[in-house]
Amino acid sequence: MPGTLDVCGDGWWRPSAEKLVDRRGMRGRVRFLGWLNDAELLAAYDRAAVVAVPSVWPEPFGMVGLEAMAHGRAVVASETGGIPDWLIDGVTGLLTPPGDVVALRAALAKLLADPALRTRMGIAGADHVRRHFTADTHIAQIERVNELARQRWSGDRQPARG
Repeated sequence: MPGTLDVCGDGWWRPSAEKLVDRRGMRGRVRFLGWLNDAELLAAYDRAAVVAVPSVWPEPFGMVGLEAMAHGRAVVASETGGIPDWLIDGVTGLLTPPGDVVALRAALAKLLADPALRTRMGIAGADHVRRHFTADTHIAQIERVNELARQRWSGDRQPARG
């Protein structure tokens, strides 16, 4: 698969990942960028053709993928934890089984080979974020939950507004 991989962030895994990249002779195709400030992260999203979130554990939410979608990027992510709550498979990106390297590679190859599909998914992702993951929608959901809790506490069984 042609292209380069920018790995953003740091962690306990980085030294072993760098050794693996060196052993495979891929240093020219994989760059470890480390922790990025806001401007650097925006530039990384702008450069990205696609963003991968290959979590192997039940990711509570996966903010990176949502940020990528907000920047109009298609996302390939593991179908684990909270990720399926924000990634619509086949619409805003592609879901793969956690730890399935073959499926991850196939999904990335599919998007890298099809700029029109990437663009459609990027547009759909940005729209999905604008409609469902803004501060206003978050506050409205909290208010709805608070109203339901108030009704249950007071015994008022009227349906919540909204």
